[in-house]
Amino acid sequence: MAQFTRQSLSCGYSVLYTAQTYGSCRQSGIILWRQIQKNIAIVEQNTINQRLKFLVDQLGLSSRAFSEIIGESPTNTHNYIGTRQAEPRASYLINVLSHFSNVSPGWLMTGEGEPFIVETQGSTTQTGKFNQAGTRNKQTNTVNKGSSQATSGQETQLNAALESANKEIALLREQLAMKDQLIAAKEEMLSLLRSQFNRPN
Repeated sequence: MAQFTRQSLSCGYSVLYTAQTYGSCRQSGIILWRQIQKNIAIVEQNTINQRLKFLVDQLGLSSRAFSEIIGESPTNTHNYIGTRQAEPRASYLINVLSHFSNVSPGWLMTGEGEPFIVETQGSTTQTGKFNQAGTRNKQTNTVNKGSSQATSGQETQLNAALESANKEIALLREQLAMKDQLIAAKEEMLSLLRSQFNRPN
């Protein structure tokens, strides 16, 4: 018959274990730690700078051409998508979204969803010198009374997406802290199990 041992841990939990649970507890801790690290790596790999670079690449534009289209300095674009990886200004992102109306604001800010909005026929108008494919727009550009409201709406969407991204970052930090507590508890349990195996009967 297996002998059970109950041990209280510093995190407030108590553990009931046998010699057979030693390996499985260690393995579950390692699996949890790897999953949390994987989630953090996905978030770290999916920065707004990488999404901007992806956008420039998908549009088939150089960073200089992209900058000219949105009316920004090529130096700014290079600072955002080059090796410096500076955080883009809100006005820069608004310019991107106003000139490329098929780019999803939610995706640009948080990385969630699809990068491009699929538009229904006849529901949009071009508002810049270039269309989304980067070619000259041969249609006449129209300006309506709602254009300032659209920019304000896009700014509101950007602010909401930024707030959502900040909440997600806070949640991931909480998960990371929880992971650290769990690993500490697992390590404490492992040391207790090791001491149980090393003491004479």
